Amino acid sequence: MKRLAVVFLAVLMAVSALSCANAEVDPADVKVAGIVYQDDQFMSSLIEGYTAACEEYGVTLYTANVQNDQGKEIELIETYTIQGVSGIAIAPMDPSSSIRALRDASEMGVKIAITNMEIDDADFIVCGFTSNDYNNAHQLGEAAAQRLLAQFGEETIKMGIINYEDMTPEQSQNREAGFLAALDEAGVKYEVVAEATGSSIEMSMQAGTDMMTAHPEIQVLYACNGLGYIGPYNAFKDTDYVGNLIIYGYDANDMTTDWLFDETPLVYGEVAQDPYLMGYNAMKILLQNIFGEDTSEYAGRCEYVPGAVLMYDEPETVNAWRVSMGYP
Repeated sequence: MKRLAVVFLAVLMAVSALSCANAEVDPADVKVAGIVYQDDQFMSSLIEGYTAACEEYGVTLYTANVQNDQGKEIELIETYTIQGVSGIAIAPMDPSSSIRALRDASEMGVKIAITNMEIDDADFIVCGFTSNDYNNAHQLGEAAAQRLLAQFGEETIKMGIINYEDMTPEQSQNREAGFLAALDEAGVKYEVVAEATGSSIEMSMQAGTDMMTAHPEIQVLYACNGLGYIGPYNAFKDTDYVGNLIIYGYDANDMTTDWLFDETPLVYGEVAQDPYLMGYNAMKILLQNIFGEDTSEYAGRCEYVPGAVLMYDEPETVNAWRVSMGYP
């Protein structure tokens, strides 16, 4: 962050001027940034939430996708800080290096809002909105356990897991742990015979194919994120695995929830986050703070946006969720 120190005085002067007249801030003078880290529907929905809040307040929004590049993320945070944005709403890549860069930006006067991640040292943030990865996965695991016990009883189920530990390992691990803990608590007998990383559709398609080739005995596949089961679905949807393989996945969207209506399902259940609401709430509170409103109740902590469990044998629930999200 040496470059930031060079421009400290310039930024400080701008911030001081703004803080002296928060109540009279002109929306036309406010510029904020919204940052995500990959191309998928989840991150697109986050951006939509950021955008909606900015449109309501009439401020300028710069959006950026760092494409899973940690160095680019840190550089972008520095760049926006030097350019004098009033605030940054971000889905960070990493709970340590990303947060260090954001804390440095905060110390330079930039307001920070966090989405899609819970952090320990959050005293510097205006607000945070995220899912609880463990709890959401646990909810999905509870629903899955009921059905697995009914189908398999005392049989030891052979399982495969597709994670995304190459991207955000802590999130991936929490989602895996939550799902498996629910199975354990329900008394489901299982053995994880294979685990692979599949953080993109192409990677997960290859991982799923390789996994099933090496371990054709796998009966249940759990994916820790949306891209982790889109690939296997595309690989197996026209094969004999339909009706013989059960897929559960963390994250749901328009496309994946449509699969829950397949006559013979391949995907049996999903847990949905609400990235739009995360993005909207984070940016709205950030802007309220910038415009001088009291947002102290949100300061220094992350609030949970609850998830929704969607199962193939509960079509009314799936339909209601799709309607609430504006899907046809």
